[in-house]
Amino acid sequence: LRDAFNNVATAASATAINLTTNSGTLAFFTNSTCTTLTTSVTIASGGQTASFYFRDTAAGSWGISATSVPLNAANQTETLTAADPSKLVFTTASQIRFAGGCSGIVTVQTQDTFSNPSNVTAAASVGLTGSTGTMLFYNDSGCVTSITSTTIAASTNSRSFYFKETTAGTPTVTAAAVGLTSAIQPETINPATASKMVFTTPPQVVLENFCSAVSSIQTQDAFNNASGVTASTIVGLTSSSGTLVFYSNPSCTTVVTSLTLAAGASSGGFYFKDSVVGG
Repeated sequence: LRDAFNNVATAASATAINLTTNSGTLAFFTNSTCTTLTTSVTIASGGQTASFYFRDTAAGSWGISATSVPLNAANQTETLTAADPSKLVFTTASQIRFAGGCSGIVTVQTQDTFSNPSNVTAAASVGLTGSTGTMLFYNDSGCVTSITSTTIAASTNSRSFYFKETTAGTPTVTAAAVGLTSAIQPETINPATASKMVFTTPPQVVLENFCSAVSSIQTQDAFNNASGVTASTIVGLTSSSGTLVFYSNPSCTTVVTSLTLAAGASSGGFYFKDSVVGG
C-alpha cells in the first residue's frame, strides 16, 4: 500500500485486492509452484503488502492490474517469452492444386509446447517428404530449383518452400527436424485437363462370334490421372478388322459406332464381336 505521496502505508483493516489481466490465458496463484489458483489476495490489517504469482502460456506483453476500491489501481506490464521449440507447424493452410502445377507458398514454423513461435538457437535442417513418392519440393515460386530439405536459420522460427505433385488425390506433406515433432498437412491435387484416352481393361481373347466382356476406356491427363471431359464428348469406335462390330450391351444386340462421355465423366465401356478369327 502507498499513500498519496507514494509512502508505504499500513492497512487499517484487512483489504482485499482483486487481480485481473488482459491476457485470456494468464492465471494467478497463491503459491510459488503455481498450483493454487486465485483471483485476489488480501493485505492483512496492519500489513502493507500481499504477494502472488502468475503463469501464462501465451508469449507477449500482458497487463496485470491490482484493484481495491477506493484505492488507485496498480498496473504493470509483464513480458512472456516463448519456451524452447518443441514442434514444427505449418502456418499456411492446406492447398488445392492441379496435377503438375506449382503450389502456392508453404511456410513451416518452429513453436513451443504452447504453440508460440519459438526461435531455434542453431540452424535447423527440415526434411521435406510427400506421401505419394511423386511430390517434389522447390525453393522458388516457379518450381525450378528442386530441394529435399530447407533450413531454418539460427535465431529465426520459419522457412518457406513450394511443391509440385503429379498424382491426383489427397497426399500429405511432412516437415521433419531432429528433436522436434513433425508437421503433417494434407493437400488436395485435382487432375489436370484431359489430354489422352486409354484402355483400362486388358486385351481380350474372345471366341469367334461370341460377345466380348466389357472394354473400358478412360480419359486421362498428361500424368495418367483420370480426368473428366469438360463437355459431352463422342468417342468413335473403329477396328482394323473389317468384320468386328461394336455394341452397347453385354449381350451384343445393340450395335454402336461410338459412345458418349457425359460432361464431367472420365470413363465409358462397350462390347464387341467378330466373325473372323485373328488378332
